[in-house]
Amino acid sequence: MSKAINQLNDILSLRAQARKLPLSFLEKFLDKFTVVIFERRDEEANHKLIKKYQLEKMEKIRIMMLNDCIDPAEMVLFSTQSMKQKKTRSDRSPKYWYKDLNGGVKTWTGQGRKPKPIADLIAKGYKLEDFKIK
Repeated sequence: MSKAINQLNDILSLRAQARKLPLSFLEKFLDKFTVVIFERRDEEANHKLIKKYQLEKMEKIRIMMLNDCIDPAEMVLFSTQSMKQKKTRSDRSPKYWYKDLNGGVKTWTGQGRKPKPIADLIAKGYKLEDFKIK
């Protein structure tokens, strides 16, 4: 906790600080602090109500599932399996050919970065269509 919070939590420190302040300031501080406490209590109560409502709703759904002979544990497995499935795309056929630095013939689909040999030859004046597989 910060030093200020520790001082607010310590009654002796509070009394020492209160002696230095006018009573009107302390009363205004108390009013504001009371408002903050009531707001916080309301937030906590609302949070508890929402949580209770959610739990009641989940219990109703669980009972409905059991009545329909569906095990809730299977639903969890089903949902995690469906989340893990990735869409696969078909392999792309090569559209261009080139010779690598060792003289071997390689292909390129046209996706991603241009291979260095193709990029170098294009810089020298060749066109991409010159490498197209016919």
